[in-house]
Amino acid sequence: MVLDGFVRALDGFEAVVAGVPADRWDAPSPCEGWSAVDVAGHVIGNLRAVEAFATGSQEAADPAAPRSVAGDDPLAAWRSAREDMMAVLEPRALARGVPEAQDDRRYGFALAAACMSWALLRLHRFAVLDTRAPGDHSRLQLVETLESAARTAEAHRALPHLAGWARRTADVLRRRWPDADLDLTDWARFPPYSPRR
Repeated sequence: MVLDGFVRALDGFEAVVAGVPADRWDAPSPCEGWSAVDVAGHVIGNLRAVEAFATGSQEAADPAAPRSVAGDDPLAAWRSAREDMMAVLEPRALARGVPEAQDDRRYGFALAAACMSWALLRLHRFAVLDTRAPGDHSRLQLVETLESAARTAEAHRALPHLAGWARRTADVLRRRWPDADLDLTDWARFPPYSPRR
């Protein structure tokens, strides 16, 4: 089903939110000027916006106030928003067109945000990948995921600070893992990714 990947992404983000200690919500995030609670509130607000779109109502969350969207318990706010959104994502709502997709700038921003979100979720595996033997392809995949997210953001002129951060992080990983310092643009040497079985 089309929602399977979306649900897996929601599960991954929820695991990150659930892993933030209560005293670390005000810690800085990779997004310049934003704390962890701001990022959580922003994503929660996006779930509320999807819910509003699916029901045909106006957006419920104020995108300028992500901290207030997250409230005092970001995990509870996330779970509530997720449950409410999933309850209204029925076939008719999913079939409805998205007018914003016709707006290249908004579409580009959304695509860049999705790619950066995926890269951040994948970066969560750093500690595991760092213990793997040199030559393990998972390291190379993480570097390429970061660089691909940065390229996508740059192509759409979106999230320049986060794109720069992703490139710098990929550069650091290339230096830390010399086996991952490869040119991945040669598709003969590096065929497209295929999932493990």
